[in-house]
Amino acid sequence: MKTRQAMELKAKDANRESEYPEMRFGVQAVERGFITSTNLTEVMSIQAMEKKRRGKYRFIGRILFDQGLISISQIDEVLESMGKGPALGLKRY
Repeated sequence: MKTRQAMELKAKDANRESEYPEMRFGVQAVERGFITSTNLTEVMSIQAMEKKRRGKYRFIGRILFDQGLISISQIDEVLESMGKGPALGLKRY
């Protein structure tokens, strides 16, 4: 019985991670000491407001960068830890 429950929980976690990949980015950035949990909460609120207003949103890393809370090299480090490539073309605009 426990094995089936464990498998179901693992499947739910995998689905949640694929639906909300930026949550993982933010958690990684906090765990690495690049931002605080308060920073993450604030940018997640910004992201949610953007999605509600415009139907689309910026990535958490982009919002953090635009607010001067994280550097490109820190973004690259987080992305690398997640098995993703560097933040190509990311510039302050």
